[in-house]
Amino acid sequence: MQGINPQVWLQETLEKIPNHSIQRLEELLPGYQKS
Repeated sequence: MQGINPQVWLQETLEKIPNHSIQRLEELLPGYQKS
């Protein structure tokens, strides 16, 4: 829907989770863009 490949997004997100801060969870959402 947002021009995101779900398989690629899922793989990248799963790789980021172990080292990602819980305060920045929104960054893991598909389509997230830094302001």
